[in-house]
Amino acid sequence: MQGKSLLAIAFGVGRIPEDLAAELRAEGIVASDDGVPMSLHFVKYRSPRNGFTGRKGLAGYAALTQRRLVLKGYWERTELPLEKLTRENISYGVRDGNVFWVGIEASDFYDDRSGRIEHRFTTPHACRFKQELDHVLGVEGADPSKAVYSEGDALFYCKRDTWATLLVWGIAAAAAASVFLVNDPNDPVASQMGVFIGAFVVGSIGLYFWGTTYYRLTPTHLHLHSGMFRASIPVDTITRIRPARWTAGLSFAWSLDTLQVETTNSRFGYLIAPDDRAGFEAALRARATQLQ
Repeated sequence: MQGKSLLAIAFGVGRIPEDLAAELRAEGIVASDDGVPMSLHFVKYRSPRNGFTGRKGLAGYAALTQRRLVLKGYWERTELPLEKLTRENISYGVRDGNVFWVGIEASDFYDDRSGRIEHRFTTPHACRFKQELDHVLGVEGADPSKAVYSEGDALFYCKRDTWATLLVWGIAAAAAASVFLVNDPNDPVASQMGVFIGAFVVGSIGLYFWGTTYYRLTPTHLHLHSGMFRASIPVDTITRIRPARWTAGLSFAWSLDTLQVETTNSRFGYLIAPDDRAGFEAALRARATQLQ
């Protein structure tokens, strides 16, 4: 039961169904694990079942056979035929030694899905999954600790410091508590509704920005997102990237461990905090050859 989710142990959540398990065995299982803690991360995701930006998590399974990679968590099951996997359409890697993650643009594999979906599985077989995918994509010999990012569109999530998390969620909790502390049952309904709406706006706006800050790197542009704010930077205008703290620049970060992206079109540049800074710098330099 090593590494199994309590939901899997108690209720069988995230287990591979027996009919699918038989199919996978027939195809030749290379690596698999089920009933493990996992999370799904979405960016503007749309499928016949749902549409969502944010994170969901319970328990799930991952299985790699000689024909396909099958990933399941929450309500979404993703099947990726190995013959369709290329360096242009998949990102994957290992975090913290035991978290195997795979990110794709859904429209690259499905006609009825769009947006970004990333699966993250906490499994003792994380390194085995990455090693086998390296083999499938012909990148053997790569550093097992370094992620492999799509040469098409690569997405990086924002690092969130503990102080930022506590601040945002603390404000949200205080706003929710204020509804009960400020409202008087004898007040007019309109007044009570006003307090509720105000608390909702104050509590949710921070969560909105906190949960929607990310960076999308395409072959030609670096797109920065944070809530309703956007910036689109042609990579050929980027002159320098460097570690920076407490400096001028439009910030798209929830961390003090930031990079400053300087461009020919901006006097101060932009502050970002990718959760995999080394991977981001390598992917950016591969596109912005003037930085090398």
